[in-house]
Amino acid sequence: MPLTKPDPARLLKNASGVPQESPKHRRPGPDRLHADAMSTPHRLALAAATLALLPVLGGLTAPTAQGAQPVGNCPDLDSGRVVVPGNQDQVVVTAPAGRTIVGYCLKSAGLRGTTGAPYQVALDSAVTSLVLKHRDGGNLTHYSLLYAPVPTTPEQPVDPDQPVDPEQPVDPEQPVDPEQPVDPEVQPEVPSTPNPPVGGPHGFDWNWTYPAPSCSELTVPYPGDLPGGQANDVNVRISTDQGQRTLNFHRNEGTWSGTVGFPFAQHPQWPAGIGRYVVEWVQVGGTNYHWQGEVDCVVGDAGAPRAVTDIEGWRTTATVRKGRAVGADAVVVDQAGADPVVLEKRTPSGWAAVRTIAPGADGAAVVTFPRETRRGTSVYRLRAHGSESATGDVSTALRVRVTR
Repeated sequence: MPLTKPDPARLLKNASGVPQESPKHRRPGPDRLHADAMSTPHRLALAAATLALLPVLGGLTAPTAQGAQPVGNCPDLDSGRVVVPGNQDQVVVTAPAGRTIVGYCLKSAGLRGTTGAPYQVALDSAVTSLVLKHRDGGNLTHYSLLYAPVPTTPEQPVDPDQPVDPEQPVDPEQPVDPEQPVDPEVQPEVPSTPNPPVGGPHGFDWNWTYPAPSCSELTVPYPGDLPGGQANDVNVRISTDQGQRTLNFHRNEGTWSGTVGFPFAQHPQWPAGIGRYVVEWVQVGGTNYHWQGEVDCVVGDAGAPRAVTDIEGWRTTATVRKGRAVGADAVVVDQAGADPVVLEKRTPSGWAAVRTIAPGADGAAVVTFPRETRRGTSVYRLRAHGSESATGDVSTALRVRVTR
């Protein structure tokens, strides 16, 4: 049966009216072109052919319901394969002059429990700059970008009865640009990573889910068997220091398919000059599932968003006998980024690292402590160093009383 858009008052209920749980976001949670005369349809056809060979060229295959996608590399696309130097889990990319970015492929080292496998995204609309952050987290290894010409408005025909301005003579030797103007209303399909079906013996699963949003973008892997006429609407609600706003992404012609990215800051309704915001709620046409949570974000000095890191579940006091260790702490480092989370102990010369903690993609981590060798008080803290995509955080002090 076709899907109807849910009533806002029933945002977290599925088609049968049963309340559906929405997980809280806890994640630490694309110039190489042929001749300029080549038209956009020819370029997109060439891109499609390249992507058809993607499993062979890059070792990348579409995921299956039976197993995980093997890790390969991104295809070169228009930008070539760009290696990300150093340890960066987020980069800002810009299109060359006269071009826009319409899609990208991205690979990372991943976080614990993930692979960082490459995937290709078709953007909802063309952009001149974009923040790239892998949906698995982790430091980026490389990316590649797919370009399109900047849309131009077709010239008005010349009226033969209108006299030509004698001060603007036409040079008969000047060659005519054979490239046709790009119609800004045309929205050609941009290839992206396909996704497995979600249907089963009882039909299509209208409660399929998608990854939680990041501070910069929502990425939706539309199921391969999604019925027609469904995927043309996405809403993202944010609360900012200028008030609450809902970003509506709508496709007037056709529907989205494959893996599609919706960059927040490129939306016409994105508020200018905001300093802090929270992504609170997402509605994607084609599913009864609605993501709801809190992705706390700040806008950095360079204009790129960063997730606000938060350490939860950390104790402040404990008692242990000499020769033993304090019991392990189960914590959540929300939006930790890719850089290390370190257990530190206070010493006479300052804080010293004890060990490195590796949170999972959901931020969960178990912190273990060393044996206490002296009576008195030991003081520990947990430090998330942050990264390009995250602010980092420092916990309160844990004071351990060591008895005889």
